[in-house]
Amino acid sequence: MTISEELAVDLYKKYGREYQAGDILFKEGDVAEAMYIVISGKASIVKNLGNKDREVTLAMVEAGEILGEMAIINSELRSASSVIQELSRILVIDRNTFYAMIRNNAEFAMEFLSILSSRLRDANVRGSTSKTTDIKTRVLHYIISLAQDYDSDEISMDELILFCRLS
Repeated sequence: MTISEELAVDLYKKYGREYQAGDILFKEGDVAEAMYIVISGKASIVKNLGNKDREVTLAMVEAGEILGEMAIINSELRSASSVIQELSRILVIDRNTFYAMIRNNAEFAMEFLSILSSRLRDANVRGSTSKTTDIKTRVLHYIISLAQDYDSDEISMDELILFCRLS
């Protein structure tokens, strides 16, 4: 789920910043000062696995997507880090501005709620799948989910299912 292009352009005039590949948007454990909306480019969300040399990429965030919102909503420390992957234009919206936007801009509030609702639904599906199925089926569901997220045309769902059954 993404924010509308028209809303993004209006907001960029006031809150937009440009970041280079390799820039760190925020670090795991930091106090949350802002949330971010990617206008163009790409950022990764990474989680430290207890060893500074071991990280796992949790997500790639692309144009129109938001990140860093959870920590400013619940006033907790950042649960993961974010690293810019390519030249990116990003909206940086501090907590007070975010709350004002929710209160005063119904379009923004509805789009934001839609994004959170979609994420919650996806998390519920992943959670229910992980509790009710064997590892092979969970991996299959995860691969299908990734293929759908990235609109992969390189392999059909039937081929993917057949491959998993033969493995």
